[in-house]
Amino acid sequence: MVWHPIVTSLCIPTPLRKFGQFGQPATWASLRAVLGAEMSGLQEQHASVLCEANGFLLDNGTKLYSTEELSERNKTFEVEKYLAGFLAIGDDSGGNAFVVPVGKDDARVFSVGIGVMDARYLGLVAQDINAWLEAELIGNQNDG
Repeated sequence: MVWHPIVTSLCIPTPLRKFGQFGQPATWASLRAVLGAEMSGLQEQHASVLCEANGFLLDNGTKLYSTEELSERNKTFEVEKYLAGFLAIGDDSGGNAFVVPVGKDDARVFSVGIGVMDARYLGLVAQDINAWLEAELIGNQNDG
């Protein structure tokens, strides 16, 4: 693993890797491209996950967007217009996006319907990305 200055800790639980397809680690250049774009509030935890696997798709349909997908998905879903201050980082392959507040002070992960991108409809998924990944591991272990 190549360490980048932004990485603080490894996030993807090793056992989770048997429940899906994981991309290669993000390059520093791809992270810089995302960090320099409109999504400059990319959280350290999120960046750490991308440094381990630049996106993934779990067997249950949970998808974490790669650095290449982040901008396109957020533009397509018009996140900035309808859910300002949030970044879509993935989806459940069933019509719900996983979003995080932009900035470092709030690391919570929320779910919201892609067709109703509105803060009134946010559902708390986890207190942070690490907890979200741990919950995905438990859910996948119970399903398998």
